[in-house]
Amino acid sequence: MSGKANETISLFISKLSETTGYKYLKSSKSLKKTIGQIVFEVIFFSSKWNDDNNIEINADFRVSYKKYGATSSIHSIVASKGFQSGKEYWYDISSKDNFEETLKYFEMELQTTAVDLSNRFDKDFKDACQYLLEEKFSEYHVFFDFLIDVLGEESQTSFNLSLVHLIHSFQLPGIQSLMISRLLIICNRTLITAS
Repeated sequence: MSGKANETISLFISKLSETTGYKYLKSSKSLKKTIGQIVFEVIFFSSKWNDDNNIEINADFRVSYKKYGATSSIHSIVASKGFQSGKEYWYDISSKDNFEETLKYFEMELQTTAVDLSNRFDKDFKDACQYLLEEKFSEYHVFFDFLIDVLGEESQTSFNLSLVHLIHSFQLPGIQSLMISRLLIICNRTLITAS
């Protein structure tokens, strides 16, 4: 990758560091914030086709729980979210206009995802986990084992209700929704009986 591409990406991430309050780690092209045992990271990727005239990036937001292992390891990641606005995978930051437009998009996205979630964990760990369960479970691809570990077995019932609501939002034919809802009730009873 060219020197200009590296400089542009570095400038982009450092500007996001200023608006999010997350620490910029140049070696890993990421933004990071740690609150207790929880690590919040925004990891940036660049296209292998980047050169002086074409600079493209994307990012993922990850939440790791240090109790489960090293940060960002397969065992410690408990939630994650990719950033896609319905267009191409890569975001073009080659020109000044594209840079500013993409920067504005990521500033808004990171405020409503990474910064919001880290603020919630900073205020109250369990409330933040409950928020993940009730509001962001599918969007953030939250690992249910983490929520059960933190919130306890009673979160299973809340999760089942959330899942039933999600299933109904897909507008499956009545019989399919009913069958899936009944399957969840059976699974829940089995889990309770087993424990």
